[in-house]
Amino acid sequence: MTRYFEFEIVIVTWNRVDKLLRCLESIESAKQKDGSQRLRFNVAILINGPDQNALNELQKVQGSFSFQIQVATSDHRLFPGAARNHILRRCEKDWIFFLDDDAWLMKQYFLIFEKLVDRIETERIQYIAGPNLSADDSDQFSQWTQVVLENPIYVPFIYKRYAPQKKTQSMLSNPGIEIGAESKSILCNFWLKRSALNDAVDRFESNTKVSRKIFDDRLMGGEESELVHFMESVQAPGYYCSELAVLHERRKNLSSFFQQMVKYGEGRGAVIRFHGFYRWFHVAPVIALCIFLISVFFNLWQWTLFSYLVYFIIGLCVIATTRGFRMLPAGLLMPVVHFGYAMGVIKGILHRKT
Repeated sequence: MTRYFEFEIVIVTWNRVDKLLRCLESIESAKQKDGSQRLRFNVAILINGPDQNALNELQKVQGSFSFQIQVATSDHRLFPGAARNHILRRCEKDWIFFLDDDAWLMKQYFLIFEKLVDRIETERIQYIAGPNLSADDSDQFSQWTQVVLENPIYVPFIYKRYAPQKKTQSMLSNPGIEIGAESKSILCNFWLKRSALNDAVDRFESNTKVSRKIFDDRLMGGEESELVHFMESVQAPGYYCSELAVLHERRKNLSSFFQQMVKYGEGRGAVIRFHGFYRWFHVAPVIALCIFLISVFFNLWQWTLFSYLVYFIIGLCVIATTRGFRMLPAGLLMPVVHFGYAMGVIKGILHRKT
């Protein structure tokens, strides 16, 4: 008798229906490629703000997919965590798969995930995450952003989320998993067993009568970091699978990429402010920025600049080794990542909106 694995795919969208439809089409393609019918799911979508165009398009395509789609709306924009809490109230399945509207699945995605199902059940895995990669045919700037984000020297605080797995013969037959960590997890391409979170709350917070939502509504980003930190703090086992990758659209110009880095940092800053949780690499760009400003004040900036150049060159060596010399221009984005992230962390810590 076939044992089914049931889950719901949760997507939050606003004002980019073309990307949402591409995401849904990729889910359909991956489902057809899988073919085993062991995985059973439906899709829950929240239109996060006024967007009549998306609502109209979803109504048109409701019957064109082999899975059910339920749509909810919000009359105003919600923070990412609050938006997902909103749509999760309509979800009934225990396992939730979070996916962004501008991401899409590779055709073998469910084939790989199906190989993990037995381990999920026998090893009592309670969350599992995978990386977000750029498509091979993406534009040059998007490829550069991928290269700099996967560089362990330049971005030790998030690089695992973007690091590609070398293709091997065992990828489909026996995908590897490792103990998860908050720095490896990103909410796009994140699987969560909701009952595990509820059990953790019951076991560790029953005396305080805390009624925990899945995500902290106050966070303007980084909500998955706070969630995984909580799961780790209560010894709830989670894992990371580098083969379980999705393709994710990257920013296509310098301005939007800088804004994205500020947003990442702002989410981290909010987590620090509200929950007091951070590791050294989360605040390293802020410390580096402070050191540079102090060195300028004391007219020691030459030594700081020299140190930064040495660090920059080491990162370039990593790019040349892993990606080849043609990708060396990606290293020029490293200061953008550091400065944007540092400014975001400071902004998130000081933010007063709750």
